[in-house]
Formats: sequence, C-alpha cells, structure tokens
Amino acid sequence: PPALVEIMSLIEEEWTDGSAEADGYVALGACAAANLADVGCASLVADSGLLEVCAHLVAEAEDPAVLLYACSAVQNALADPGVAADVRVAAALRAVRLGAR
Repeated sequence: PPALVEIMSLIEEEWTDGSAEADGYVALGACAAANLADVGCASLVADSGLLEVCAHLVAEAEDPAVLLYACSAVQNALADPGVAADVRVAAALRAVRLGAR
C-alpha cells in the first residue's frame, strides 16, 4: 500500500538526520506501524518492509520514543500468527540481529 511505503520512506529519510526533530518523525512513523500492526494489518506492515525497518530501529535507535514505538511495532506484528510463522520475517529479524542489542 502506498501509505506504508510513504511511512517507510519518511523513516528512512529522517533516520540519518540525527536531530531531535527527525527523531520525532521517525517515532511517528514507527508509532503508525505499531498501531497498524495492532489493528489487524500486521501482514501489510510485514509485507511492505516496514517491519524490517522497525527491527533496524530497535537494533540501532538511541531516542527513547523511537525505541518504544519500534519495539511496539515489532511486538504487535509478531503477535499475528501468520507474521510470526513467516520465514521471510524470521530471516529479516535475524539479519538485523535483533537480540544483539
């Protein structure tokens, strides 16, 4: 869906900025992903690549709000049995070494 691609683009664009304002935009994007995954759209979040982006945020972010929403997005998406059982999702999470933080 185009809206998810826009959210992912926003996160990727602002992530490299490092300013407090950029962190706010990244947190907002991760918050949107968390809420979408929570209301039954977890497979869309995963299929769009947004789940992988949020996993990268969990592994790399320092801003507390970004971490909170990125963790929520990953948790909410993995609460969906279909997403949790998806081999591509497991590979993406393994690739960012989510447990290494």
